[in-house]
Amino acid sequence: MKLVDDWRSILARAWSMRFIYAGAFCGAAALALPFVADQFADQRVFAGILFAAQVGAVIFPALAGYARVVDQPKMRRRSHAGR
Repeated sequence: MKLVDDWRSILARAWSMRFIYAGAFCGAAALALPFVADQFADQRVFAGILFAAQVGAVIFPALAGYARVVDQPKMRRRSHAGR
């Protein structure tokens, strides 16, 4: 297995990676939010934020799988741009 030459660019610009980062953030937020539940004046607001984080932790990785197979013209290598 060999890394592509521009792997840093791919980590920064690929939509699949952006969705993975968003999913990881939502998952971490869903785990951390119960520790600060008593800081919310309205528990409905807390429940809404927690629900959004949990849904994001599921949806974003699924979108990452989809984005991985969708053509992303900006991600093509410069040497292949003329093809």
